[in-house]
Amino acid sequence: MTAAQLKARIDRGDKLLILDVRQESERKRAHIQGSQFIPLDRLSERCHELDKSSEIVVYCHLGGRSARATAFLVQNGYKAVNLEGGITAWIDCGHHAPALSSSEARACADDSGQGVSSAPPGE
Repeated sequence: MTAAQLKARIDRGDKLLILDVRQESERKRAHIQGSQFIPLDRLSERCHELDKSSEIVVYCHLGGRSARATAFLVQNGYKAVNLEGGITAWIDCGHHAPALSSSEARACADDSGQGVSSAPPGE
């Protein structure tokens, strides 16, 4: 899927799960708003967190890691497509990719297994 196609689908209100498989440090600098974060090196142990009924659009920096993640997901029964050119193509098309806020960065650290959440389970 191209960045322009993804933007059009988002603008139409299509139900998509956008998955960021980059490293935490990359996500802190820029991300596609509303995306879920599971680093590629944790995907095999955390793919159960993804909804198999959702269409998943996977992205990384340039598209290589997300292509591997997409292949893994498809082999495991998920409906996944790769965002061609990754977040770089998204930004190059003029789409918004903000840095994470401090609270989002803390959640990102928790999601990557790098940090410890101070929130009770379920919050």
